[in-house]
Amino acid sequence: MKIKVFLILILFVSLIVEAQVFIPYSFWRGNQGPTITAIPAQKVYEGNVTTIPFTIYHKSGYPLYCSAISISTSTSNTAAVPLSAISLVGTFPFCYINITTPSGTTGSSSIGVTVRDTGNPILQATSTFTATVYNVTGLTVSPTSQIIPQNSNFRFLASAIYSDGTTQDIAPSATWSLVLLTGTAPAGLTQSFGLITVGVVTGYPTYNYTATYGAYSSTAGVSFNSSTINGLIVTPVSGNINVGGTVDVKCYATTVDGGIFDMTNNCTWTSNNDPVANVNNLFNKGRVYGNSLGGPATITATYSTFSDTAVITVDTFPPTTVDEGVGLYGRYYSTISVTGPKNDPYSALVNARIDAQVDFNWAGLNNPAGGLDDFGTRWSGQIQAPTSGLYCVQTVSDDGVRLWIGNSLVINNWTDHGPTLDSATYTFIAGLKTEIFYEFYERAGGAEVRLRWVAGACGTGTAIPRINLFPIATRALDIQQNVVPQWASLRRGFATNGTPGVIANGAAITGFTNGAATPVNAVASNVNGTGMAYTSNSERSESIAFDGIDDSISVAASTIPTTTGARTVAVWVNPTNIGATQDAFGWGTAAANSSFGVSILTNGTLRLYGGGINCDTAAAAITFLTWNHVVVNFTGTVANIYINGALSRNCTGLAWSTPAGSTLYIGAGSTLVNRFSGYLDDIAIWNVVLNSGETNTLYQRQKVFNP
Repeated sequence: MKIKVFLILILFVSLIVEAQVFIPYSFWRGNQGPTITAIPAQKVYEGNVTTIPFTIYHKSGYPLYCSAISISTSTSNTAAVPLSAISLVGTFPFCYINITTPSGTTGSSSIGVTVRDTGNPILQATSTFTATVYNVTGLTVSPTSQIIPQNSNFRFLASAIYSDGTTQDIAPSATWSLVLLTGTAPAGLTQSFGLITVGVVTGYPTYNYTATYGAYSSTAGVSFNSSTINGLIVTPVSGNINVGGTVDVKCYATTVDGGIFDMTNNCTWTSNNDPVANVNNLFNKGRVYGNSLGGPATITATYSTFSDTAVITVDTFPPTTVDEGVGLYGRYYSTISVTGPKNDPYSALVNARIDAQVDFNWAGLNNPAGGLDDFGTRWSGQIQAPTSGLYCVQTVSDDGVRLWIGNSLVINNWTDHGPTLDSATYTFIAGLKTEIFYEFYERAGGAEVRLRWVAGACGTGTAIPRINLFPIATRALDIQQNVVPQWASLRRGFATNGTPGVIANGAAITGFTNGAATPVNAVASNVNGTGMAYTSNSERSESIAFDGIDDSISVAASTIPTTTGARTVAVWVNPTNIGATQDAFGWGTAAANSSFGVSILTNGTLRLYGGGINCDTAAAAITFLTWNHVVVNFTGTVANIYINGALSRNCTGLAWSTPAGSTLYIGAGSTLVNRFSGYLDDIAIWNVVLNSGETNTLYQRQKVFNP
């Protein structure tokens, strides 16, 4: 009898399986209902898909296939999150909710996810969570300019700025257009959602590449050349981070003609030890995360057939990195007219890139200035000697050259001439990066320019290697103070040893002098002991972080100029939107007409204030979580605000002063109330008014080489 019952049961199950009849979950479990994991509150960003995992379990604790049970969703606010914006997909053992909101929507909605079996009675479980939707308030394409070698591809980002101050790449959701400006279209040129692919290139064609999302658009400059990629560089080459810490690793492509291109967003990133340290291969590519103590983990960047590695250890020591130079940042101009020291004619800027070395003999008009005959070039960055001591630095040029090292003009042969060797000596300190600025122009005929050195007395020099050259500034939060608007004049700055780390409360921040009678004297305020730190990042190399709570730096009045009339102050700001007004700097006292400072409002307005009188830009003039260059000046009655080299606001009828004995506060105003949150770098002070050309020069010289 038992055997017959068993055989009948087997036959029954076989018939159901063959007929693909669904048996209710409750049939097998005796009407014990399913359960669903709790889903936390979610942030949903316009233009991107928010994917939320969850799992369904039966009462015994085993997960169920999403397709084996009925699932439905609900939304309490269809204006913020329409039901049509929610979809469900499943891959065992997970189920996923995808939320894609319509353009321009904001607000919050209570989202319900209900799972049911189909038995009698019907048993179900529901998980409810809040989804808050943030809309796009701005768009930036990055990098802002790019040279692309032939037979390669390059991906641009369309970084959306959201109403909560965060940024995300929405390249797949943007509309892209590529418009030819000059030259002949390359063979095999295609573009798709920020990715440009190119084949054989003839000449030096240039394009505008524009991303549009809703009411917002942004344009990058694109040019192509016939050089090809021949290698890959990863930097930093090594380092250590703590558990929960991160470090950004960059990859650069080298080209046959000596160029260097940031390919971080185009490389494929992997780690050989994810449990210790994994690397982001999506947005924020190259960002390494410390997961557990151990290592080293080998981080590999791959592009085409090329690859390079960095090794990262996760430990409890203060984080450090060992970087490797990638060259100097070069700007190429279609003119050789120069009106003053390092004064850039921006209307003539035709190309910009990192050059691995300055060691060129351009024949047949094969130069990055677009094949011009008469052209000018300016290289900027830092030089780092492997050993301390006297070096002979040499230039070879056809035609004119000028070379500054450590802000001192050491070679000046600004004349038409054939290939000529010029030399100067300079004492370097091993491991210390020193500012370098190199100008060159070519007028008809040959075009040769080289930068060499030799340790000790002048002899036969060799080209300065790439690994000893760096394209961006390395000192954190320079203070520059100029009595005339010339770049070679007095400079004072806060210097660090290149090691990121927390700045203690009450720490004296040692300044260096360059022809100054009095050094900068500054004191850090960091009462809670956290947040304020020297930091290293890919955009500014070094800057100072502020926590928006109690961090600030006070600079003694005796070391900064005092004036009741003309002045100019410049600063790089990278603010976090903390939902409150924050002061980047304040100079003076809280008394009427006795202060001069800059605030950033929650809507991105930049406010120049003095004595209770405000001068505001339009909203969103400042982009949160991005480096912005701010210059404010005052003639005695008129104030001007420049952002990223362009005039943003003009204000008249003012009467501000900065009295003797007043203190400069960095990261706070004179009342020490509205503290700054984010990063600050390179503050410059003049007791004259810089005009629009000089302001743009300052921005172009210091700006991020690949934002």
